[in-house]
Amino acid sequence: MRRFTETIVLVGSLSMAACVEHSTDDADTDTDIPVELDGACPLNERVGLFSLVHEADYSAVDGEIHTAIVPTTFVEETIAAGGCRLLEPQNPFCDPPCSSGEACSQAGTCIPYPERLETGVVTLAGLEVDVVMSPRADKRYFETTLPHPVFRPGAAISLTSTGGELGPLALSGRGFAPLELIGSLWTVQAGQPLVVEWVVPEASDDETSFQLTINVDQHGTAPTVLACEGPDSGRFEVPATVIDALLQAGVSGFPVGHAYRRTLDSTATDTGCVEFQVRSHQSAQLEIAGHMPCTSTADCADGLSCDVMNETCV
Repeated sequence: MRRFTETIVLVGSLSMAACVEHSTDDADTDTDIPVELDGACPLNERVGLFSLVHEADYSAVDGEIHTAIVPTTFVEETIAAGGCRLLEPQNPFCDPPCSSGEACSQAGTCIPYPERLETGVVTLAGLEVDVVMSPRADKRYFETTLPHPVFRPGAAISLTSTGGELGPLALSGRGFAPLELIGSLWTVQAGQPLVVEWVVPEASDDETSFQLTINVDQHGTAPTVLACEGPDSGRFEVPATVIDALLQAGVSGFPVGHAYRRTLDSTATDTGCVEFQVRSHQSAQLEIAGHMPCTSTADCADGLSCDVMNETCV
């Protein structure tokens, strides 16, 4: 089953700021002077995403834009508290099933599957090296042969495009120090808040934020994901009420947790909102009190056996 956690990182954001349209005439060409960022696309309104990522061992950039929102990326917010919310994927149902080249919409009707759009040549400036990308044959953009890390703390980063099918883009981001968690083991227990801590750089930026995502139900029919966002302050507390709701939604398989330091910018286009993320990622080891994941009975305690379909000791 496809892991849903990474989808949340691409689809969802806690920023509820409107998708404010940029003008290429106003784009600041001096990458030493940061411009104000407009935050993330509103939930379920994003048709495109460009990501500049710092992982432990590499830096990379990728992006793609669609003619409309892909129906399978829709999520519903089921609870929100303390900067956190639970997001449940909305799996539309069409009867009869849609044919090849179609997608089932949230209204339960078959529609043409959203196609990719190219936006001409995309240039990222303000990095250790400028990145210039032409669209691939499938209209995706990506570049993995980059110096690591590819951005410096405090750098003003710009993403611009020459136009193509979509029209020109002008988006911005910030460089920052890589995220460093203080303790990479997160223990989730019913009735208890989860406290996550990380190192705050000496030169911090008000534009950076912290995000965490947790998925504890890898094999549910609609696996709910916990997504939280807050200031880049070095400490975040997930309320116990949200933890309880997450566990009540279902627990199965190997739980996963991710943390990010990031900046977010977005712009309105003719087809919808396009977002630009600059982010540093670190995975966390996740333990759920009372839950034992497994791939075979050998992974389970004495007297328990492995439910292999759900990767859970029972």
